[in-house]
Amino acid sequence: TCLYSGKSAGGLWAQMAAMGISYQFLPNVAVGKVASLSHPCFGSTIAVTRQTLSDIGGFEAFSGYLADDYEIGRAVREKGYSLPLPPLVVEHVCSEQSARELLHHELRWNRTIRSINPSGHIGSVVIHAVPLSLIAALLLGFGPISLAVLAAALGSRALLKWRIDHHVGTKAGPVWLLPLRDCISFVVFVGSLFGHSVQWRGERFDMHASGGFSQSEVS
Repeated sequence: TCLYSGKSAGGLWAQMAAMGISYQFLPNVAVGKVASLSHPCFGSTIAVTRQTLSDIGGFEAFSGYLADDYEIGRAVREKGYSLPLPPLVVEHVCSEQSARELLHHELRWNRTIRSINPSGHIGSVVIHAVPLSLIAALLLGFGPISLAVLAAALGSRALLKWRIDHHVGTKAGPVWLLPLRDCISFVVFVGSLFGHSVQWRGERFDMHASGGFSQSEVS
């Protein structure tokens, strides 16, 4: 499986989606992998031999899971196989055309992560440095210390963006949009802590504790 960055197909909301992948998802996964805190398998790239696929039950064994890519990776590991990340990054093309589409998509991703690792997802609140420091600055009346912390958060995010653009060789969006992108990510994170339903291709589905999902009943 491979790490992936975001690439916009055009438009503001597609660019926001691409920036979320490149400047939040990608570094978070990299840190989790290096620190042995996560064992990812990404739907963007899954390469497996026919024999291994047969050993884990084929694709049919995962048709009822929302996080089917993650479950495939877990099944492979449980069979004793390794799941390496090669030193390359593929591109995921983002085509969201509205704020509603972006929020539904990212809320589904976040609730899926919550279903896989609830405590880890809640603990990831610490990665939202810019919105948290902005909230602190508002509560403290924009005092010198709170403004210094906010400036440090903004500078850190800008530096991270530069390093990702440099190492990956792509640019998902401009640095001046990054604070807005981070605030959207925080709103999505908070929303993901509540509720058990997701939107997928215009349909609503209910998530189950087992990791499965079913189509919501229409009243």
